[in-house]
Formats: sequence, C-alpha cells, structure tokens
Amino acid sequence: ETSNFSKLASGNDLGINVVAELVQEWLPETMKRFNFNPSDICKAEMTVEALNTIPPKYVFIKNENDFENMTNIKEKYKNEVINTLVHIAIKAKNNPKYIRIS
Repeated sequence: ETSNFSKLASGNDLGINVVAELVQEWLPETMKRFNFNPSDICKAEMTVEALNTIPPKYVFIKNENDFENMTNIKEKYKNEVINTLVHIAIKAKNNPKYIRIS
C-alpha cells in the first residue's frame, strides 16, 4: 500500500486506487439512501469532491494474493469514504444546483 503515484510508473505492476473504487461503489447507494437523484454532471462533481477530500490509497497488484490485500484495504477505508459521501450528499441535496430537473 502506498499513496505515492510515481511508483505506478515503476515496473509492470497494476496500481489501483481503492478510494476511487469505493467512491464509485458507494456513491449510488448513498444517493439512494437520501432519495437523491442528481444529474450526471452533479454525480461527477460529487465524485470529484470526494476524491479531492480523501487522499488516494494505491494497491499494486502483482499476483492473486495482492487482490486479498486490496480487499482488506478497501474494508479499512470504506467507512471514511461512506462518511465523506454522506457529508457531500447532504450538502448537495440542500443545494439547488444539484437538483435534477426532469
């Protein structure tokens, strides 16, 4: 585990930002819990805000054992990501610019 992006360029390892994966995984569920259906642009803005709030956590995949390590790291950061998304969803829902016009 490292947050040093420059290490992505060294070798043939696949670097995965688990925070970005968690944001993509939990953003729809968070919006659903708040009965909030923003536009695609607003979803993108919320994603960017979350990724700017939480530092990236890279996992480098060399073999199958690293996938288990990635799962453990995702579990470690899941609550931080969900809490951040809840905060963003509350702020966005109370801001008219996020409201989807059907």
